[in-house]
Amino acid sequence: MWHEFLYQMKYDEQQSGKPAFQADMRFDWDGPAPKSRDLSAFFSVLFVSGCFEARSPGFDGFTIAPGVATLWKRNQPDPALMEWLDYAAECLRLFPSLFQNSS
Repeated sequence: MWHEFLYQMKYDEQQSGKPAFQADMRFDWDGPAPKSRDLSAFFSVLFVSGCFEARSPGFDGFTIAPGVATLWKRNQPDPALMEWLDYAAECLRLFPSLFQNSS
């Protein structure tokens, strides 16, 4: 789901201020949905480093570690990126399975 969501966001023309990494993301279409090797590697690093816990090996849901969430809140990105993040959060309403409660 995350791959599909970020693929959609990459080509969304409605919002400016996209992060630079998004323009460089490459997606493979070897299966029924887009996949990005870079995104998979990024999720693996976050999991191994303890930044988040995944509910499944496919990272279709996760929990951010409390200390990491606090750190992210203290280090706010530039306003253009914050605007894009707000827009992305609003778009995530189309992907409710990413935030289903695991209990």
